[in-house]
Amino acid sequence: MDNEKRGNEDAKMRIFVVGLGMVGIAFIEKMLNMDDKRRFIIETCGEEAHFAYNRVALTEYFQHRSIEKLYLNPPE
Repeated sequence: MDNEKRGNEDAKMRIFVVGLGMVGIAFIEKMLNMDDKRRFIIETCGEEAHFAYNRVALTEYFQHRSIEKLYLNPPE
């Protein structure tokens, strides 16, 4: 990584979110909405094999068996 780009990343605040449940995703979305100057680097980790999904709607999953319909945000 060149020094100019590296220096720009070093000036940002790194936020590490453990868990991608509904609370973690809500926190990340709020941080991104507040970050109009792009001051944050947000990293996440979780044990789930899938993207964050609506756990409240798990009953619906068992009706149509499509985890993608439960995702809180589209994969990017």
